[in-house]
Amino acid sequence: MCEELTKILPAVVAVVGVLLGSFVTYKANFNIKSLELKHQLNKQHIDELRKIGTEYLAEVNSAALLSLKGKSGYFDELKKSNYLLSQIELLASKEVFSYATAMFEVLLNLYSVEPNKEISGSLSDVRSKFVESLKKEIKEKT
Repeated sequence: MCEELTKILPAVVAVVGVLLGSFVTYKANFNIKSLELKHQLNKQHIDELRKIGTEYLAEVNSAALLSLKGKSGYFDELKKSNYLLSQIELLASKEVFSYATAMFEVLLNLYSVEPNKEISGSLSDVRSKFVESLKKEIKEKT
């Protein structure tokens, strides 16, 4: 009986070793792929946030310049800014969104017939706060 056991024991140990090694390899590969996926999704989110933020800044700047030209076509001028603002609401933090909203309110004030002078002078302040909060959020996510 001892001879039979010594013949079978190495095979059993080898099978258990292969199964255990396979499981450990599978678990390690699963963890690595999960981390890669999480990193890729985070990178895509940051890239999208960066793209939307820069587009929004460009639209606000051009709409602010066009407000100097005339007050009548504000709906068409602000349509894309409003669309980008809604995307910022979905993708960015509350802080970034609050500064984007404040920037949009300043922009609306620029198109009003009788603009509030206190709000008009603050576009550059709100814009710089928006940029800083967006940079901070992007830096935190990288």
